[in-house]
Amino acid sequence: MPSYFNKTLNYLKRNGVKNTYYAVMERLTPGGMADYSRYTYQAPDEDILKAQRESWQERKNPLTISLVVPAYETKQAYLTALMDSVLAQTWESWELILADASTSDVVEQTVAQMAQAEGVTEELKASNPMMWTGLMNNLKHQAEEVILAELIHS
Repeated sequence: MPSYFNKTLNYLKRNGVKNTYYAVMERLTPGGMADYSRYTYQAPDEDILKAQRESWQERKNPLTISLVVPAYETKQAYLTALMDSVLAQTWESWELILADASTSDVVEQTVAQMAQAEGVTEELKASNPMMWTGLMNNLKHQAEEVILAELIHS
């Protein structure tokens, strides 16, 4: 328990009272603070998906979206779900770059299987976990376009 108290105090010093309150409430409230019960997902029908696919194909030089995702000892189920989600998008001009700093080969094997079946763009392997930050920074320069979203998980 004391370690949580110390972590909270350190968070308070770095982020202020308001952000600390929300962070604490997010962790103490079952399911987090957000109430998603009033929202429902409505999948688009095939006509809308077809129109979306055609709209990007009509562009002379479509924007390529680069997804740079860290993968440190990520479970196969999560990697497969990530790649399936990206492959299901209607925007087809994208590249998926996985930055792998794992010591095991689970990420490498999963990506190899998906790449063979689906054509995943890249998977890069860091030689040790300490190279993580450098690898992520270098991957920014490999993205084809200026617009880049960093999706970092902890």
